[in-house]
Amino acid sequence: MRILTIATKKGGYFDLLVQTAQNFGYDLKVLGWGMPWKGLAWKLDLYIDELEKMNPVEPIVCADGYDVVVTGPANAMQKKFLEMNSPIIFSGQRYFPKQKFIQ
Repeated sequence: MRILTIATKKGGYFDLLVQTAQNFGYDLKVLGWGMPWKGLAWKLDLYIDELEKMNPVEPIVCADGYDVVVTGPANAMQKKFLEMNSPIIFSGQRYFPKQKFIQ
């Protein structure tokens, strides 16, 4: 299962995202690396350009590069996605800065 993220440089939890994605068997692709930040519309353009190159039936996770970590295996995520039987799923976000796994 693939994760797409936008990150122009290291910061936030980026290194932890890279590490946890690898540990849990995801194919992480970072878009925008080394480029100057050009705003939200640019971020969406990067996602759209990349998604247009991919198999339209492959489940893809688009995640923030600076405040997301992976907490479970790729095959479990793919199974949950397929069980929902929906072409697109959006998630909410909770912020728990004192969680030990983030520290």
